Amino acid sequence: MPSKVATMSVVSFYNLLLPIEGGQECKPEDSGTATEMKEFLLREFGTTKVSEVNKDDLKAKLDGPALLERVGYRKAVAINAKKEAIAKG
Repeated sequence: MPSKVATMSVVSFYNLLLPIEGGQECKPEDSGTATEMKEFLLREFGTTKVSEVNKDDLKAKLDGPALLERVGYRKAVAINAKKEAIAKG
């Protein structure tokens, strides 16, 4: 099951983690999310500091495969499915 932080935006990561790295206290309601974000960064980039991670690399990890790649794949699958249905019937 994918982590909920994997679907968050880059801005969310920076807005929550940068102040914590700067020495500010984390709000109690955000501590669980901050911990999950740090675990995600450690797993994907080998560091728990968002300031050490390239913004574009983080965006690519959070967004997953490019939208155009997904659309192209779905289109190819749909075309092949139609061809099989016509050929059989």
